[in-house]
Amino acid sequence: MSETNLKKRIQVRNGHRLHVKKIISQINELTSVEGEKPVTRLEACKAELIKQQAKIESLDAEIEELIDETAVEKEVIEKCEFNALIQGNIYFISSINSPKTSSSSMPTGTNFENTENVVGSQQEENSPAAEAACKIKLPKFSLPQFSGDPTEWMSFWDSFTSAIHDNTNSNDIDKFQYLRSCLLGSTAEAVSGFPLTKANYKEAVKLLESWFANKQVVVSKHVEKLMELPEICGSENIAILRQLYDQVEATMRSLGRIGVNSDAYGTFFYSYYYGKITARNPATIEQTTWK
Repeated sequence: MSETNLKKRIQVRNGHRLHVKKIISQINELTSVEGEKPVTRLEACKAELIKQQAKIESLDAEIEELIDETAVEKEVIEKCEFNALIQGNIYFISSINSPKTSSSSMPTGTNFENTENVVGSQQEENSPAAEAACKIKLPKFSLPQFSGDPTEWMSFWDSFTSAIHDNTNSNDIDKFQYLRSCLLGSTAEAVSGFPLTKANYKEAVKLLESWFANKQVVVSKHVEKLMELPEICGSENIAILRQLYDQVEATMRSLGRIGVNSDAYGTFFYSYYYGKITARNPATIEQTTWK
């Protein structure tokens, strides 16, 4: 039964890959004409490539689980190359339709007809050691996701580093693919302009760290969240008081992890929250026993 399922998935994937190659041929035709490029048609091709990429990546994952271990290395290398082909053409269209992007990374008119043009540094990765590093069998669990909240960056990056970034059985191209799958919204858009290459994985990480690992940005966001905590309207409600305490304590621990000592803000926040808790309550905070 599993052999039948494997053959069927490979056939389905081959169909999607053939469709992708036809789209790329169409892109070649549209970009080979002199003068202004047909932006609308190119954007339609780009949207279809993104759609097909998602379907192919899903099939890739299913096939990797079904194939024999001896075929894993060849399968992963083939997967990396074809995904790079798709991503390269997506970026090529973006570079044509966004002149600022094209001038910084590649000359106008460069298309991706094979993986040698896409991966860039792929040639130097074809050594036996690099091919061995391309073997990947990550454990089955949900990877963390990051939507752009600076206060969640450290937790996200610690988890991603443990699962993917420090995984010696995965190459940087695969790591880049996993990183993109974990990013949401505007954070995903921030790295979408990077072609899928080994060097650009490091550049994408550097960019994200410059935005979300900035100490002042993280501190400001934590303070903002603390200021938004609700006022307590009944000191006899131990559950609500405990919830407030836990939220403040968690934020203080997070600030401590980035080197911000409570002496820097403790007095202010004590007065602020003391007032929030006692303002509408006859009982004082000292009368409350944490349990």
